Amino acid sequence: MMNWLRKHNRKSLSSPFRRFCLAGLYSRLFGFQQTPFSAVLVVNGRKVPYKRFDVLLQRRTREQEGALTDEAMAALKSAVIQDLVRETALLQESAATA
Repeated sequence: MMNWLRKHNRKSLSSPFRRFCLAGLYSRLFGFQQTPFSAVLVVNGRKVPYKRFDVLLQRRTREQEGALTDEAMAALKSAVIQDLVRETALLQESAATA
């Protein structure tokens, strides 16, 4: 592949390829990665960390019996996100009234 690119070095072909490779390298090095403490969602200005989402999702996955289909996994993720939104909103409301 690289020999072909060197032989046919055209700007129209190599420039998008270079941009694609550089974008992948940049994203790996400078932070488009999900960390345990990055926010998976924000509810009324309060960030919910990815770690919290992952823990709840793993717990719910273990509770399910058998293999999960893609649709079932998507529904499970949606339910976990809804529960996190509800929980965060209730915590904010209880803190405001206290």
